[in-house]
Amino acid sequence: MIRVVLVAASLIYIMIIAAQVWDRPSLWLEGLLIGTALAAATAMYWFRDRVILDRWEKAALWAAVLLFLGYGLARLGGLV
Repeated sequence: MIRVVLVAASLIYIMIIAAQVWDRPSLWLEGLLIGTALAAATAMYWFRDRVILDRWEKAALWAAVLLFLGYGLARLGGLV
């Protein structure tokens, strides 16, 4: 059930991205990159084995945490 909801939500979000690109053609590159990343993440979740998926989820979570920490430190140091 979660896989079906994830695919449906991804399709809805891709349609929203397409509508934004249609309204503002200058965003075509961002829309293409985000749509591709979203489709790849959904496909990886749909087709992957649970153990491999668990590793990727942990890696993505820690990457997000470390990027947020790096941004905070850069902001604190006046670099951003």
